[in-house]
Amino acid sequence: MTSSKHIPTSGDGKSYTDAYSWSTNQCNNENEKDYAWQRVGGTDTAIATGVQNTKRILNKYPSSRYPNSAAAVARAYSGGGYHDWYLPSKDELAQLYRNKSAVGVFSATYWSSSERGAQDAWDQYFGDGQHFNFVCNKYVISSRVRAVRAF
Repeated sequence: MTSSKHIPTSGDGKSYTDAYSWSTNQCNNENEKDYAWQRVGGTDTAIATGVQNTKRILNKYPSSRYPNSAAAVARAYSGGGYHDWYLPSKDELAQLYRNKSAVGVFSATYWSSSERGAQDAWDQYFGDGQHFNFVCNKYVISSRVRAVRAF
């Protein structure tokens, strides 16, 4: 199984209990290369794809410029002294939901690293396990981050 953490704090002393946007929060100028509703491309939903998805997201939206995006927050987490945390894929997040009693407390809706389109990415509500992909959710919707280490 995987290590999973709801991110209360990190080694950098920041609190990560808030909700975050999936991408940049910049939706005003479609001509900007970091416009929030551009497709990252190449993300997958399968188990064992979250690490690569997170890398792809951070290549498009670097954490140095967007430290409060979901992928940047997951990647910045250093719980347990580990520095290899990432944003889980849609199927990895679903697996966590199925095993939520074994991996810890969950609440609210959590982002996955799986993009659905230019304007939306998958997230999952842990009250009933339902996946969401509202149009425009990369910018409009804020969800929590549940970092994982390995699948």
